[in-house]
Amino acid sequence: MGTNQLEKKPISLMAMVSVVCSIVAFFNLNNIFINCMLLFLAIFLGSKAKNDIRYLKLKRGLIFAQIGIYSSIIQLVIIFIIFFIIYSPSIVCFLTGNYYH
Repeated sequence: MGTNQLEKKPISLMAMVSVVCSIVAFFNLNNIFINCMLLFLAIFLGSKAKNDIRYLKLKRGLIFAQIGIYSSIIQLVIIFIIFFIIYSPSIVCFLTGNYYH
């Protein structure tokens, strides 16, 4: 009898990496691309850990996975709101063809 493949994965470690990626993305505000990639990685790892934890009925790491997912989603929403507030006048001018310099 073989062991289940999911039991070999460090699931709580994936949940902790999700939280760490979310925290690092919060302090890395000078590069939006790297920030968004870290947040998407945190969402992916957190959701993977959350699904594995629920499938195996474990009790460890669920809170870390949820913190990583929800804080990353909140940060992404804030980034997109700030991005569109800053760049929306130039986007509107580009789309309409009205350039005021």
